[in-house]
Amino acid sequence: LDPVNMPVIKNALANGGKDWIGGNCTVSCMLMGVGALYKAGLVEWMSTQTYQAASGGGAQHMRELLTQYGTLNAEVRSLLDDPKSAILETDRKVIAKQRALTGAET
Repeated sequence: LDPVNMPVIKNALANGGKDWIGGNCTVSCMLMGVGALYKAGLVEWMSTQTYQAASGGGAQHMRELLTQYGTLNAEVRSLLDDPKSAILETDRKVIAKQRALTGAET
């Protein structure tokens, strides 16, 4: 189900690979939809998030996720308030903030 990484998969098979770790169903389906666009160099930037781990973990995990939303929103509030701001810049700042969260914040 992963058209983007098929060359890597075929190479691993040819070399006796036995470890198969893939994206979740959301990512696999997304790659099926954009795989050809990606290969053609028509995709400049792509970002996706799923919250299956949080929702499957129960109420406490959902509370944690919602707290993080507030932190992420605060990081990009000025960009969100400006309708002319570049969404890619917003996405980059959200990702940077996610990566910078401390253990106490996550």
